[in-house]
Amino acid sequence: MNCRFIVCVCVVLIHCSAFSAVTVKEHGAIGDGVTDDTVAIQKAIDVVGKTGGTLLFPAGTYVVTSVGLRPGVRYLGYGATIKRPAGQGKWVRTFNAAKQGYLHNAETDSPWLTIEGFTFDGNRAEQGEYRKYQLEQAHLIFLSAHKQSKGRLRARVVNCHFQDNVADGLSLYVNVDVRVINCSARDVFRGGITITGGNSRIQVMNFTAEGKTHPTGIDVEVDGAGYGGRKRIELMLSGIHLPDGDFDVGVSDDSVVLGSNISARSPFHLVSRRSRMKFSNSQFGIGRYSGYANRIVNPHDVTFHSCRFEIDPHNDSGKEPGKWAAVHVYWNVGQSSETNQALKLIDCDFGVNQGMAKEADTYAVYCEGDFADRNNRLIMEGGRISADFDHGIWFNQGGNLRLCDTTIAADTGMRLGSSGKWNIDAEVGGIRFLGNRYADIPTHGALNRIFHQNVIIDETSNRITTRYGIVRNRYEGRRIILGENPPTTKTHGLTGDVFRLKHPPADEPMAWICTKPGIDSGAVWSPLSGR
Repeated sequence: MNCRFIVCVCVVLIHCSAFSAVTVKEHGAIGDGVTDDTVAIQKAIDVVGKTGGTLLFPAGTYVVTSVGLRPGVRYLGYGATIKRPAGQGKWVRTFNAAKQGYLHNAETDSPWLTIEGFTFDGNRAEQGEYRKYQLEQAHLIFLSAHKQSKGRLRARVVNCHFQDNVADGLSLYVNVDVRVINCSARDVFRGGITITGGNSRIQVMNFTAEGKTHPTGIDVEVDGAGYGGRKRIELMLSGIHLPDGDFDVGVSDDSVVLGSNISARSPFHLVSRRSRMKFSNSQFGIGRYSGYANRIVNPHDVTFHSCRFEIDPHNDSGKEPGKWAAVHVYWNVGQSSETNQALKLIDCDFGVNQGMAKEADTYAVYCEGDFADRNNRLIMEGGRISADFDHGIWFNQGGNLRLCDTTIAADTGMRLGSSGKWNIDAEVGGIRFLGNRYADIPTHGALNRIFHQNVIIDETSNRITTRYGIVRNRYEGRRIILGENPPTTKTHGLTGDVFRLKHPPADEPMAWICTKPGIDSGAVWSPLSGR
């Protein structure tokens, strides 16, 4: 009997809450798409904001310049469109939680502010020139709290759509705790969701952004410090769909970014300075090799697990020859000298989309130069690099490689570059190589180390190239090379390699060990005793 009573009370409370909602039309809003409803809507917000509750926007189009938002209010707008009037300025933000007199400024977190069910129309065609960022602050929703106060602004943005804006759809600044659920954006210039402020916790679930004029995706560039001077954020991304690209995430200050079930096309850009990122079950399209885009920078602790990377020419015509890298790594840029970083690619696959020029030079993983003693490591375990690539793993000049149990079908498996102080330290174990050239080792030096374990290759793939020689490198472990006939001085070998016959004749040696490295000539192979 008590249970029945409780259920009845709950139903009555929900019904009464919906019935008692204040509507903006009660305060003079028209919603005809012509009348400026800003003053009426602000009045309604201020009334409901005194006690909290639901503010209902009946179906219609409401012309709004800028209104301040009160925490503790549920702004409910299924069937309602909030439209920016023509000719608004750079700092006119439509729904603005930081408007003068409305900014949350307290030592405790705010009551929840909920924005639900709206379409936000930035009326981009009537705003004037914006493509050189003349209107870059004119966001459709702007959420922030006072940067010098401990309390965060807590907000939910649910089932909202952003379209045709000259700046951001949803802009999140300092000291916010925000949930974005089941939202979308189209043709928004700077980003569908943009995050620029620290000391924030943000969760984005089921978000789609696209655009024929602007790709509209997700942009994270935290340049504003929150409470305590911190730029740290916690960001969780799940169910993200960016069919037209623009996945740009840059964080620092011990931030944490976790992502799953992301599908994003180029452009793609990550910066993880002294921060942690982990992505799983996701697919990323990567554009043309570049010094400022389509790259991973300062990967302090970055992991991709069960992800797929594809060279994707859709935003940058692949018909033009050039360099393309599915993963392009800058361990340091400018004056930075980060150490002990790790980029981990676990059970990841690499491919090339259709439409690439035959003359294009393609790389699965391309690492820019680094000092091996900085201990910045590329760690690859499992996964597959397809035969569509010219190069599998390319170390331009120095660095650390840990490669294990990966299938590499690229034409050239590895390029282990070094020069002077730019030493290479590579550990390769259990890989399956199906290409034509096992490795390019351009030069040699006493501080270079190349270690092999549990690597078995066919003699048809045992091709190594160099420019200046390979003799002075330090080789540890061994590869096992399978061939039809005994090795000669022209058989390519690294010190410690073992060559075995596939079909050894009776009473003849079946295995030889390489005691001096060489390619095309100079290698020394000595028979191993026993069969």
